[in-house]
Amino acid sequence: MIVDAHFHLGYTYSRFHFYDTSIEQYLNYMDRLHIATCMNIHSIGLVTGELEQGMEANIAAYEQSAGRILSYLVFNPNDVVRSLKVMERYYEGNIFRAVKLHPSMHGVCADDPRYEAAWEFAAAHNLPIMSHTWTPSSYNPSQQLSYPPLFEAYIAKYSTVNLICGHAGGRIDGIRQTIKLARTYDNVYMDTAGDVYNNKLIDFLVGEVGSDRIVFGSDGFLMDARSQLGMILDAAVPISDKENMLFKNAMRLFRL
Repeated sequence: MIVDAHFHLGYTYSRFHFYDTSIEQYLNYMDRLHIATCMNIHSIGLVTGELEQGMEANIAAYEQSAGRILSYLVFNPNDVVRSLKVMERYYEGNIFRAVKLHPSMHGVCADDPRYEAAWEFAAAHNLPIMSHTWTPSSYNPSQQLSYPPLFEAYIAKYSTVNLICGHAGGRIDGIRQTIKLARTYDNVYMDTAGDVYNNKLIDFLVGEVGSDRIVFGSDGFLMDARSQLGMILDAAVPISDKENMLFKNAMRLFRL
């Protein structure tokens, strides 16, 4: 079995083309790739800020998939009060298993005080947080808002909250900074989602932090899950390490 810890339903990404993002299409895709369960961040809530509509779409996906599509609760630091109200209203352990942050998309630096509410919520509900992390970029300046070291104060303060660094920091500098955090703090994990295709990346990450701190994520439908699956399956690491990354770690983090 495989658990995809980082997946997006919905159409509302201006820089990506989708030919079909229906639940039926993705369930067929999951079946072909032996993905038993996925953790979804619906674009309606994340991109457009329509938090309630995003929650309703997540519930519909859960029901239509017979429980195979689970979801994140999106926290938008630009609207803290509303975000918390929506999270409290819709939080239900069977469907929503973690909190999602995206500093670059929301335009709020990862160390901003407004994120305190999200970390408090995660701690109170025993939920992990998954956040976009990336390397500062000259062609995409907003990525500096998600630079891994910016999360450190919250990581240290909320030691019971597991942080999954989406994209493992993105590019080599961010990856090295994420590794540094994971070596320092036991509550830091990373996922494989996105266009992070460095040769021998999985071998490198396992060697640096161990396979029990890495989870498979595809970033589908934005990316093709077969790319990230191929990196893990082709890595020169023991089968037990691949099992950790493909499902065991996610089962533990999301209480599957």
